Amino acid sequence: MKNKILVTENISIEISKHKIEIFTCLPFNIQVGFEETIDPTLDEDGELFGKRYQLNIFAKPKYMDECTSESDVSFAIGHYRELKTFWKFVKNNKNNLFDMAGYEGEVEA
Repeated sequence: MKNKILVTENISIEISKHKIEIFTCLPFNIQVGFEETIDPTLDEDGELFGKRYQLNIFAKPKYMDECTSESDVSFAIGHYRELKTFWKFVKNNKNNLFDMAGYEGEVEA
């Protein structure tokens, strides 16, 4: 089962089993994923409790914007504002995204 979330006007997330894909028409390559950490979680008796994961968000411009006017600058700033909104959404909803992607364990704070 795939879940689709429209995060901003130009950025959406598609989530399936252990896979999170980002779709955007903005000039960025964006990746979101959960990476298993090396340190296992132990319970009070020292038994292995579960896997721990950390959220990784990566965004890289596809090209350098050339600004030749004030409106070009405003346009570029708008893209970065939308990227910032997306970033906040993912951070604030990381536990939900983790569960929707079918991971077992816990996400680090």
